[in-house]
Amino acid sequence: MTETSIRTRFGLYGRHSRAFPSIWYNSTVRAVNRYPAGGPERLLDWDYPGTVQRHNTYDAFWKARAAAEHLDQIKVPVLSIGVWSKVDLHLNGNIVGFQRTTSEKKLLVFGSSSLFAAVADFSSERFHEQYLRPFYDHYLKGEKTSYPDEPKVRYFLNGADEFRSSTTWPPENIEYRPIYLSAGPTGSVES
Repeated sequence: MTETSIRTRFGLYGRHSRAFPSIWYNSTVRAVNRYPAGGPERLLDWDYPGTVQRHNTYDAFWKARAAAEHLDQIKVPVLSIGVWSKVDLHLNGNIVGFQRTTSEKKLLVFGSSSLFAAVADFSSERFHEQYLRPFYDHYLKGEKTSYPDEPKVRYFLNGADEFRSSTTWPPENIEYRPIYLSAGPTGSVES
């Protein structure tokens, strides 16, 4: 995780959130950990909320445990799949992961309009057949698939309503433009 995502996730900007770590941990981690595949002795027993309180900045404790700090050590092929509607949370990890991982890698960014649309996309049989199966069959079964012929980066361009490709992220052909904020409506978007 990046320092920004740690701070955002733990509520370190503004008022420190004491409730979020407990709610997230107990509803997400504990819920899927109730019946671990390795049996009851494999249950995760960790005071996550208390740990967040003791380490409420991105200190050495979190750096030692953060995947983002060790991405350059990944040796297995990576297919990182993100979605624009999660740009402030998960997509950052997809992009940073793609940039820092030194193994064979590809990045795919979808333009799903919402979290619910993204879940529907990712859960569909078509998605698995088109994107995941060629990756798995190529690397896990050694089969000849379309995966090696796919571009390194594919991303959905919302305004054009199409996928584009690139060899890098950010794409080489993008144009950076300054955006200036002013008081009052600009008429550039509807709110």
